[in-house]
Amino acid sequence: MTGKIDNNKIESILKIWRKYSINPGIKEAEEYLKDKKYCGLKWSASLQTFWHDIQDLENIRNCITHCDGKIRWNRDKTKIKKLKEKHERDKVKLEDDIKKIKDKVKFKKLKEKLEENKGLEINDDDINIINKEYLLGQITLVENFLTELYAKAEEKLESKSI
Repeated sequence: MTGKIDNNKIESILKIWRKYSINPGIKEAEEYLKDKKYCGLKWSASLQTFWHDIQDLENIRNCITHCDGKIRWNRDKTKIKKLKEKHERDKVKLEDDIKKIKDKVKFKKLKEKLEENKGLEINDDDINIINKEYLLGQITLVENFLTELYAKAEEKLESKSI
């Protein structure tokens, strides 16, 4: 990645996106980015992990925005239930990892991640964001995803196979 944003390249990507996108949503965006006849980007393991986390964020956002955070009003309670279970597993794993870590830098990062995790509360009835660390962590998640996605798109453009 050159670190410089080429607006012409971005505009050409957006033109293709507008041409083929009928109902742009998160699932359609994934298909568009991966499909060889459109972008055909190869996704790394980290990009895939970011993408799964963004899908979780979408479910949280939709529940908060459309259902006032009330799980019982959500159309797809199964997604929220799975998200709650994953959130709890992540919290337990972070707490266990923190107990074992000796490296101060890694300890600090895990501690920050745990604070971010604690910033989202999912109980049987509601989803609540209770501190800014959660929101800041989600902003970083999206930023990291877009940075890596941009690098993949730039590689593709430089190889002239788009």
